Amino acid sequence: GISDIAAPAPAGPLAKLAGCAQLRKKRAVLVHGSLLVSADVAMFGNYLRFPSDVPDYRVGRSHAKFCTTVSRLLHRPVQPEEVVAAVRGQAEQRGWTWTAIPSALDADAAALLEGKYSREGWSLRRERI
Repeated sequence: GISDIAAPAPAGPLAKLAGCAQLRKKRAVLVHGSLLVSADVAMFGNYLRFPSDVPDYRVGRSHAKFCTTVSRLLHRPVQPEEVVAAVRGQAEQRGWTWTAIPSALDADAAALLEGKYSREGWSLRRERI
């Protein structure tokens, strides 16, 4: 994909290690990404449909065969804190500044969390086909 981060798989084509997405609105842009550190990729197919738009390097593979993790690539368990420390160290070597994002939710986000996203009925409202 155009926003994937892929890595060489032990055997075969590239494997997806991270993906990003973007939502553009009139007054805002949201960009987010997911780096797979130690996820159980075998479970992805239980919750995700096969996408309609796929990169050529997917070659028809299931989620479990297409995705990989940092732990798999390094052949050892890796914790998210270790990845953060490595990224932060590389950023500091390059002279980049590190800015902590506040963890407190604003009132609107807290209301959405309470009213929608923390409710099972909201999260599971769509049927899996």
